[in-house]
Amino acid sequence: MATTAPAAPVAHVAAVQGQAFARGSDGLLRILHVGDPVFDGDVLVTSDGSRLELASADGRAIIVPANETLTVDAEVAGFVTPDASDSALSVAGADINKVIEAINRGGNLDDLLEDPAAGDSAGADGGPTFVRLLRISEGVDGQGFEFDPARSAAAIDIPIDPILAAATGTTASASAPPSAATNDAPVLSLSPVPTFAEGSASAGLAVTTASATDANSDPLTYSLNNTDGYYAINATTGLVTLTAAGAALVNAGGDLPPVSVTVSDGLASDSESVSVPTTMDVNDAPVLSLTTPPTLSEGAASAGQAITTASATDEDGDPLTYSLNNTDGYYAINATTGLVTLTAAGAALVNAGGDLPPV
Repeated sequence: MATTAPAAPVAHVAAVQGQAFARGSDGLLRILHVGDPVFDGDVLVTSDGSRLELASADGRAIIVPANETLTVDAEVAGFVTPDASDSALSVAGADINKVIEAINRGGNLDDLLEDPAAGDSAGADGGPTFVRLLRISEGVDGQGFEFDPARSAAAIDIPIDPILAAATGTTASASAPPSAATNDAPVLSLSPVPTFAEGSASAGLAVTTASATDANSDPLTYSLNNTDGYYAINATTGLVTLTAAGAALVNAGGDLPPVSVTVSDGLASDSESVSVPTTMDVNDAPVLSLTTPPTLSEGAASAGQAITTASATDEDGDPLTYSLNNTDGYYAINATTGLVTLTAAGAALVNAGGDLPPV
């Protein structure tokens, strides 16, 4: 079975910086290293920040800068070169004299060329009569170019070969994604809390007002930790008020717990707590009661005989003192125990058959 001889390389890799690749005519992609052969028809690709230098068969250096794609063909490799048959004007023999004469008299050399004919007509040597530029080979310093800064500053989307993208980690676009905006948490503050007096509170009485600032100008919502049910809050204005349960606690002389408020912009929040001053107590009058007095008999009364006993309760737990209105002098009272007794004058009134006045 006959085999096809492998194609001869048209160049070799002389130097490589970064990563460079070659895709052969079979479609396979290979990474290039120094000394690797390059064949006619190879497509060379350099990645970002790389540089590839080839040495052609005729000794020329071929430079492929970063982010470039180059198809290696006869003209790039340099094994097709122009010869005398490619010239548009033969200057051998008598023709050279015509050229010199035209130059001396300031004539136009174009007049020496044959007129082009329509169609695919051939010249005298069998080739076409038009001029064909085969190749311009010139070393160029990339820093010698001036680029439009406005154009270079703009992001340009460049389609990337998926095979190269997988090999080099290149993204499908040169455009940078926009930066994500950062959300700032709102900052909360609470107004001072007033002092509540026992017996004067009512449901809806203002406790404090929450206010907040937000750097992103997001809509804000207020809430509170109200496990005891003593407070209510307006989610929009931040006004905190007493509930019926809170008012009842104050009116009974109880102390309210601290107010804990939270403000949120939907993504972040801030919380503050403020203590409520101790409820200002109001003195409550003691409540007095008297035992039923006995029936006294004429001639049987005596000084010190018990008439009634005063007793009292006090909500505030204050020490109590008992006294009586004794304008006639018939009664006496123990200021501590509240025991009311007959005086000698009272006993004498009873024993004489008189009636005692009310105590």
